[in-house]
Amino acid sequence: MKMEQLIAQYLYLNKKVSLQEIGILYLSADVHFSSESDSSAVLPEHAIRFEFDTKTAMDEGLVQYIVAQTRKIKPLATSDLESYTMLSKQFLHIGKPLIIKNVGTILKNQQNEYVFTQGTSMLSKVEDAETSIAEKDTSKDNLNFKTPKRKSSNKKWILPVLFLLVIAGILTLVFIRFNNEKTISENRVAIQDSPATYMADTSMHQQTVASPAAIDTTLTKSKDSIHYNIIIRTYPTSSLALSAQKKFASFGFSNLILVSKDSNQHVLAVPIYSAFRDSTKIKDSIIKQFGKSAYIELN
Repeated sequence: MKMEQLIAQYLYLNKKVSLQEIGILYLSADVHFSSESDSSAVLPEHAIRFEFDTKTAMDEGLVQYIVAQTRKIKPLATSDLESYTMLSKQFLHIGKPLIIKNVGTILKNQQNEYVFTQGTSMLSKVEDAETSIAEKDTSKDNLNFKTPKRKSSNKKWILPVLFLLVIAGILTLVFIRFNNEKTISENRVAIQDSPATYMADTSMHQQTVASPAAIDTTLTKSKDSIHYNIIIRTYPTSSLALSAQKKFASFGFSNLILVSKDSNQHVLAVPIYSAFRDSTKIKDSIIKQFGKSAYIELN
């Protein structure tokens, strides 16, 4: 319900209404409602009188009427009325009229005074208006304790994105594992094929050995071939050397031998039968597999 409607209703019921810092409206006591009164009824001339007064205080009766009709708390009703009158004064100062339906129009003249022009139509039955207020304002101004419906979140794209991220992660892990296994396999093949290169393209029976005696001596050697070792690791104890030998064997490097030089020096070596002129080439191949610490040791 608009504020001007509430003001008109209160004026018709109370015969008087004060508009803060604007003035006071009086309704003639001769104006009465009948059961047949409607919105087309004509308001008698001089039925409403206006008294200009910029010191007019807020009408407490009007505030209580607004509370009763809108069912708002009093501070909120007071604030609404203050806002209405303040805005009305601002419009009046710039030459805009304050129109109150079924009452009349207030306008500021050249002498900076507010003048009132009565309207022609009469307010319909207040009882009907009150019913209308109750019906309309109940839905608008009453406190609603119902839980509002939750708005559907427009985040349906999150699940597909998460699914794609999970798939990408799985594929990455599979790719890394495949590359690691491929690298290990290539290293294993390279080491297992090394003896054939070292033995001048002949084959050699590979065994898990603990000494040079386990090497197959039945292989055909060229006239200038010699036997020497390429040392790949040195350990201070035999237990560490043996543990390392087993570890390399688990990777497929079963052709390594363990040589104990003394109680504090135990080495893992690759036994070689080939021409010494090929030793540098062979050593380079071993370094690719075991690192730069590898060196040649003649027997």
